[in-house]
Amino acid sequence: MHDQLNNSQDESIRAGEVRTQLLIHAANVGLWDWDLLTNQVYFSPEWKMQLGYAAHELTNRYEEWESRLHPSDRDSALTAVREFRAGVRPTYDVEFRLRHRDGSWRWICARADFQRDAAGKAVRIMGCHLDITDRKNADAARIEAFERLEKIASRVPGVVYQFRMRPDGTFSFPYASEGLRNLYRISPAEVREDGSKLCVHHHPDDSRALLASIEKSKSDLSPWSHEFRLKFPDGTLRWLLGNAIPEREEDGSTLWHGYMADISDRKSA
Repeated sequence: MHDQLNNSQDESIRAGEVRTQLLIHAANVGLWDWDLLTNQVYFSPEWKMQLGYAAHELTNRYEEWESRLHPSDRDSALTAVREFRAGVRPTYDVEFRLRHRDGSWRWICARADFQRDAAGKAVRIMGCHLDITDRKNADAARIEAFERLEKIASRVPGVVYQFRMRPDGTFSFPYASEGLRNLYRISPAEVREDGSKLCVHHHPDDSRALLASIEKSKSDLSPWSHEFRLKFPDGTLRWLLGNAIPEREEDGSTLWHGYMADISDRKSA
């Protein structure tokens, strides 16, 4: 009976180890283990696969990592290791690029923790590498697209914008070009989370019709187009024309993509 119990426990442990290995492989998580007493380093097969190598093609040496660091990331990556090992840096969570076998650069997120002896001295560092290249490329693409939009919008008179109305009725402008400053005398950053600051400039005689037009567009997702006035404390009046196309978001919010222009001269004529 005792032997059967031990065998059952051993099988359970082996099954758990196999399951863990399968999960690590499926998630493409590269593991590493650095013995600080012997200076020996272990790199898992997944760690090597992230760089395009089979397990037997790379040795388990510290230099395999250091020699592949991107020149622009080398100093910061090595400094992070030294500071973490010396206890100056409380956590090790850094990003850097490593050279792939094909010559490309892979973005890596590295995280680690210490194993300490009975006296509290760090005796080894164990960590993992996550390949975040796709995320980095997507972020770079978004930044490039935003910068391109900014350049285009800066050359267009009026305001290019996104207007979001949430289910609770609050609203914001996730994006507005710098033209907003010229029309409303408010910077885009001021209304990125809360767009209510714009309402104080809407002419009181136009506010009800403006809100009704927005509610109708939200209700049936029809294109929005409306003319309304702005009134400023110094007595300045401006006529604006707004156009936008709405879409429903997963959380029930409505997001409009649109454009507003100053039509005061046309109205005066």
